[in-house]
Amino acid sequence: MKRTVVLLAFLAVMAVFMFAEEVSVEADTVVMKNGLKYHCKVVSDDPDKDHIVVRVTYEDGKTGRLSIQRRNIDKIIYDFESRLARLQDDDYVEMYDLALYALANGMQDKAIALLNGCAGKEGVPSNAWLLLARIHRDSGKFEAAQGYYEKYLEAVPKDTEVKKELEQLKKEIAQQNTEKPPKPTPQQTTTPEISKTPSKTDPNGVSVTLLEGLEANREWLVAPWAGTGDISYRKENDNTILVYNYDPQRYQKSVCYMVFDDGQKVEQSKGFEFSVYNTNKDAVQLSLGLSIGSSATRSQYYESRLKIVPSQKWTDLSYDLTTNKWKTKPKWTYTETLPKESIHAVFLLIYPGSNKGTAYFDKLSFSNGGK
Repeated sequence: MKRTVVLLAFLAVMAVFMFAEEVSVEADTVVMKNGLKYHCKVVSDDPDKDHIVVRVTYEDGKTGRLSIQRRNIDKIIYDFESRLARLQDDDYVEMYDLALYALANGMQDKAIALLNGCAGKEGVPSNAWLLLARIHRDSGKFEAAQGYYEKYLEAVPKDTEVKKELEQLKKEIAQQNTEKPPKPTPQQTTTPEISKTPSKTDPNGVSVTLLEGLEANREWLVAPWAGTGDISYRKENDNTILVYNYDPQRYQKSVCYMVFDDGQKVEQSKGFEFSVYNTNKDAVQLSLGLSIGSSATRSQYYESRLKIVPSQKWTDLSYDLTTNKWKTKPKWTYTETLPKESIHAVFLLIYPGSNKGTAYFDKLSFSNGGK
């Protein structure tokens, strides 16, 4: 939508911009020919126009739009979010460059998502696989790291140093698999036994063997925009469960999530369901978040209503993907229907107040029904 922009004098512009010597990773930076650098948000940068439009924040917290003559600008340095918004689905080289930018500025989870989207594509260095391998290795996700190492060596088979890294990693994996699991901490003494979880049955009363769901995927991560936590996986009676130790800190919530390599079509599923065990002495609240759009880099976030998870027991939860009970920007009211595009990430949001705890997830899957 086009809006009339009032031109302001240079002194007025100086009064509302935030000056800085360094480039900010959370704001666009407009570098003027006189050497000044302004932090703002570029709203419009049409190369056919003689000015750009930026959004600024005043001292009282209010925002406004200003116009800057292009002839006075030396260059514009876009922040991560701006570059991501301008990223084309098939611009894999820019995607790789943006991943490097994210890594350099401590945005590891975002870098992983971008690297997974561009690795192996035309024009992208094979080093994308190597970066993924080392990131996962350093995070203790050895099996995922091994897969990335192998993909890198398929492309660069003569890299002897990386071959040594892979051999060392395989030794660590072998050692890890032979070690006995550590004894539970006091907080984990209530670890549920999967074998005692009642099996599901079909309408005829025939027992159904439950297959592994998304909880067995080794790519779960802790969201950086909420409280801290760590992810691990536990094998009990040939069944994998996702273990999330969470610490909400000042955010009052902790979030873990998983990005899909290929999107899950919304219209192909009516619900999302799972079982969760809450070790907290008090009940917690839990909601489901979904990233939906045409691609992983062009998605919008939707979140369900909160549901209660009682203490010290397995609870089955299901979320209906067909209703208009989801919230998203800009209104954030539970009145929205999910768009019929693809789901590119699933988020599990735990609201435990100020309590730390552990949540065990099992049977995470899309379903043909929801409640």
